[in-house]
Amino acid sequence: MLREELDLLEELQDGAALREAS
Repeated sequence: MLREELDLLEELQDGAALREAS
């Protein structure tokens, strides 16, 4: 995987975590 792809996955995971927290 490219670093850019990993960054995108991390952003998606962070967004999902924020949605679950709120």
